Amino acid sequence: MSAAARIVEQDRRRAMLAVLLVAPAFRLPVRAVRQGVEALGYAVSLDLARTDIAWLVEQGLVEQADEVVTLTDRGNDVVMGRVAQPGVKRPEPGQL
Repeated sequence: MSAAARIVEQDRRRAMLAVLLVAPAFRLPVRAVRQGVEALGYAVSLDLARTDIAWLVEQGLVEQADEVVTLTDRGNDVVMGRVAQPGVKRPEPGQL
């Protein structure tokens, strides 16, 4: 994977966490997470969204039950920049 692709991947994962951060009860269906990330400027297939979500689950940043994804406390800390997580871009100052 190229350095540019790695940067996009890390930022896309952060965007997924940010979408969940502002969602009601910190949860959304997989398709809604995908739509939220696309609204932020990423072209994401459903397969890619599911792959990223599976990775986020493995890291303990989200939980998934059926087709619903929920932000965990650790995921909240990562998206807010309180904790660094390799594979997820840290937010820029003032960025959600």
